[in-house]
Amino acid sequence: MVGFVPDSHPNIAVLLFVLINTFFGANCGGFYKCGTLVSRQYSGFVISNIQFIKCITLFLAPALVSLFVTNDSDKTQWRTIFLFFSALIILSNALFCYMATDEPANFTLLSRESKEAVEISKEHFTTVPKFPPQKEKEIVIES
Repeated sequence: MVGFVPDSHPNIAVLLFVLINTFFGANCGGFYKCGTLVSRQYSGFVISNIQFIKCITLFLAPALVSLFVTNDSDKTQWRTIFLFFSALIILSNALFCYMATDEPANFTLLSRESKEAVEISKEHFTTVPKFPPQKEKEIVIES
């Protein structure tokens, strides 16, 4: 919508831009909270990976802008960028809403008791079975 606001109404464009950033703030709050709830004791690792991906996008977004925007004062070029990012955000939010849960992931359910059960099962499957002793045969060497 920001790309379609006429030049005669700059206040509306600023208001829409403030609304975009407000919704981004609410989105990130829910996204990080979901990551913490799902990953439980591994939340530090999961959140650091989310931060790393955000850093990558902070480098890719200006590169994308430099590909499509050659004249900073041309609204039609910026409109393409806004439409691309809005479609990307709507798609990613729809996928998040479909897949998000507050239930812990399977990898977080490992406890001391379940770890011991896993170790016992590993021991069971990795040990060599013991066979009954065989009778020894006499070895005769002929010379």
